[in-house]
Amino acid sequence: MAITNDILDELIGNAKSQNDLFGKDGVLKGLSKQLMERMLQGEMTHHLGYEKNAVEGHHTGNSRNGAGKKQ
Repeated sequence: MAITNDILDELIGNAKSQNDLFGKDGVLKGLSKQLMERMLQGEMTHHLGYEKNAVEGHHTGNSRNGAGKKQ
Protein backbone atom coordinates (compact mmCIF):
# COMPACT_ATOMS: atom_id res chain seq x y z
CA MET A 1 0.00 0.00 0.00
CA ALA A 2 1.32 3.40 -0.89
CA ILE A 3 0.77 6.37 1.37
CA THR A 4 -0.31 9.23 -0.85
CA ASN A 5 0.71 12.85 -0.48
CA ASP A 6 -2.90 13.67 0.42
CA ILE A 7 -2.75 11.26 3.35
CA LEU A 8 0.57 12.72 4.48
CA ASP A 9 -0.81 16.24 4.23
CA GLU A 10 -3.77 15.25 6.37
CA LEU A 11 -1.52 13.60 8.97
CA ILE A 12 0.88 16.53 9.13
CA GLY A 13 -2.01 18.98 9.41
CA ASN A 14 -0.93 22.22 11.03
CA ALA A 15 2.43 21.00 12.32
CA LYS A 16 4.85 23.88 12.47
CA SER A 17 7.90 22.32 14.09
CA GLN A 18 9.77 19.05 14.45
CA ASN A 19 8.30 18.72 17.94
CA ASP A 20 4.78 18.79 16.46
CA LEU A 21 5.73 15.75 14.38
CA PHE A 22 8.24 13.84 16.51
CA GLY A 23 7.79 15.15 20.05
CA LYS A 24 6.12 13.57 23.07
CA ASP A 25 2.60 14.30 21.78
CA GLY A 26 3.57 14.46 18.11
CA VAL A 27 1.97 12.98 15.05
CA LEU A 28 4.42 10.07 14.88
CA LYS A 29 3.62 8.89 18.40
CA GLY A 30 -0.13 9.02 17.77
CA LEU A 31 0.23 7.26 14.44
CA SER A 32 2.42 4.54 15.95
CA LYS A 33 -0.12 3.98 18.74
CA GLN A 34 -3.03 3.68 16.33
CA LEU A 35 -1.12 1.32 14.04
CA MET A 36 -0.19 -0.93 16.96
CA GLU A 37 -3.77 -1.00 18.27
CA ARG A 38 -5.07 -1.88 14.80
CA MET A 39 -2.53 -4.70 14.46
CA LEU A 40 -3.41 -6.09 17.89
CA GLN A 41 -7.14 -6.03 17.11
CA GLY A 42 -6.45 -7.85 13.83
CA GLU A 43 -4.38 -10.44 15.67
CA MET A 44 -7.19 -11.00 18.19
CA THR A 45 -9.73 -11.36 15.39
CA HIS A 46 -7.52 -13.89 13.62
CA HIS A 47 -6.85 -15.84 16.83
CA LEU A 48 -10.50 -16.06 17.89
CA GLY A 49 -11.85 -16.57 14.38
CA TYR A 50 -14.56 -13.91 14.48
CA GLU A 51 -14.89 -10.13 14.30
CA LYS A 52 -15.29 -7.93 17.36
CA ASN A 53 -18.92 -7.82 18.63
CA ALA A 54 -19.88 -10.81 16.46
CA VAL A 55 -22.68 -12.98 17.85
CA GLU A 56 -20.83 -16.26 17.25
CA GLY A 57 -18.34 -15.45 19.99
CA HIS A 58 -20.87 -15.10 22.81
CA HIS A 59 -20.65 -17.73 25.54
CA THR A 60 -18.12 -19.90 23.66
CA GLY A 61 -15.52 -19.94 26.41
CA ASN A 62 -13.13 -18.19 24.04
CA SER A 63 -14.75 -14.81 23.75
CA ARG A 64 -13.59 -11.23 24.07
CA ASN A 65 -14.25 -9.96 27.54
CA GLY A 66 -13.65 -6.24 27.20
CA ALA A 67 -10.52 -4.16 27.51
CA GLY A 68 -8.69 -2.49 30.33
CA LYS A 69 -6.79 0.75 30.40
CA LYS A 70 -3.21 0.26 29.32
CA GLN A 71 -0.46 1.54 31.59
